[in-house]
Order: sequence, then C-alpha cells, then structure tokens
Amino acid sequence: MRTVTLSGQDFIVTPLKGKDLKALKAQGFDLMGGGYSISDGMDAVFTAAGLDTAQTDELPFPDILALHKAIVGETFGVAEEEKN
Repeated sequence: MRTVTLSGQDFIVTPLKGKDLKALKAQGFDLMGGGYSISDGMDAVFTAAGLDTAQTDELPFPDILALHKAIVGETFGVAEEEKN
C-alpha cells in the first residue's frame, strides 16, 4: 500500500485481489493478457480498487494514467520508481 499524490489529492493505492482480477477479466479487462483499451478499463480498475470515479474523473488525464499505473504496479509487485 502506498499514497500517491496527484493534482493536490492523496489516493491510497492498494493491490487488487485475485477476485478483483477475475471480475475485471469477466468484464473483458485482462490486466495480465492485455488486449483491452486502457481508457475503457481504467474506470473498472478504479472501481475494483475502491476509488470513487467521480473524484478520478476530475483529474488531468496524465494523473489518471499515473494512478492506473500505480494500482497495476501495486497489484503485480512492481517497485515504485525512484526519482533523482
């Protein structure tokens, strides 16, 4: 779990659970296999992660992508990049 600050807002990012990945796959969003439009799947990922899409809809698109990347990174155990 980590906190990501985007556009002055803090978001708690936790990994998705196996059941979340299965539910996303059932909706056509296979995070492991790809083959889906990122923009189509982001709301489903945000909802599965317990985020309010009304809040994320107000973010600039680069921040939306960063939040999606953070959730996927936490889910698959990808270390956060260190900034110099």
